[in-house]
Amino acid sequence: MSRMRQGPVNIPFRPNARAIAFRDMTFLLIVTGVLLLMRLVNELYYRRSEGLPIESA
Repeated sequence: MSRMRQGPVNIPFRPNARAIAFRDMTFLLIVTGVLLLMRLVNELYYRRSEGLPIESA
């Protein structure tokens, strides 16, 4: 029985530097967006002068 020729085996997958940089920049962009969104919600929910929640009508 003949065996089919196989390619190299057990070579770990290494993404290139561009893929790693893109992944890291995407992560940092998401974290920055979440932090800015939390700051915006905090600004809208609390008054700066009194620190009390805005009264709903």
